[in-house]
Amino acid sequence: MRRLLGVLRRDGDRPELAPQPGLGRLEALVERAREGGLDVTVREEGDSRPLAPGIDLTAYRIVQDALEAAAEQGASKAQVLVRYGERELVVGVRDDREGGASERLPGLRDRAKLYGGYLDAAPSGEWFALRASIPIEHEAVLTGQGS
Repeated sequence: MRRLLGVLRRDGDRPELAPQPGLGRLEALVERAREGGLDVTVREEGDSRPLAPGIDLTAYRIVQDALEAAAEQGASKAQVLVRYGERELVVGVRDDREGGASERLPGLRDRAKLYGGYLDAAPSGEWFALRASIPIEHEAVLTGQGS
């Protein structure tokens, strides 16, 4: 259980009684990045729907960490994609940073893997691109909604 909580919690997080963030708070996250000087655009595809809390938190944290890493590495612009597929949730972030991957990448991979997903990140042309895919059918098993 401690290992699971360690994957879900970020360094510096304190236990709180407030609800955990999710993709419903994505605009507020993006606005904070913009206030920090990062020009961020967001594109959502597919039919948005409620997600299991762990998947929702994981997707939010992936975007949060990717935007923070982009800002730390000197990016001036970033693009966020959230795609609700029939069987998977895809979260992508690409930015124009000068450097490569940050030290946050292993933790992000662990978050996606916890729910049966994966995360890839690498330079791609003029961009640094991160893409995570998390099965949504896994969500039904976790919430008891599956057959």
